[in-house]
Amino acid sequence: MSHPVTTITPGQQQDLAVKLDALSDAVTAARETFRRQIDAEFDLVGTPTVPNCDEITHGATVSLTGKTANFTYAVTCDHDTAAWLARRFFDLAPEDDTALADLADALNEIPTVAAGMWKARRGEHGEQYQLGLPMFMRGSGWLRFFSKGVNAISQRLGGPEGTGLQ
Repeated sequence: MSHPVTTITPGQQQDLAVKLDALSDAVTAARETFRRQIDAEFDLVGTPTVPNCDEITHGATVSLTGKTANFTYAVTCDHDTAAWLARRFFDLAPEDDTALADLADALNEIPTVAAGMWKARRGEHGEQYQLGLPMFMRGSGWLRFFSKGVNAISQRLGGPEGTGLQ
């Protein structure tokens, strides 16, 4: 059985290299945000891939608009991770219930701060971006819709107490 051969043009190769470099900066910014904001370490899990919508119940995004490229910086997770993050951000006891508003506030904080760090890192490459406002979302339908026809790429991060993000 023969497999089709796929070739990419030099322009496509350069576009991919830019996106992977931008992803690397995004992941570094997210990990630094967790270190600074809640004194937590999140480690890389595997290699970049498409987002796994089946594992997502909450997310927050910030758009980044540039002159030649636009990005959406998203942080997604399951409910338990969202609740853990809210407890850490707001210094709540482990047994405290977390209201949906607390989940939204905590999750919106992450991409906002991380996208600001990402924007500064991309400035070192001569790129300039305008940050949008954060948007909190429940479920994963938004991501399933969003990623149709879009080059969505995700990096899994594993954190304390079994928490995980994409």
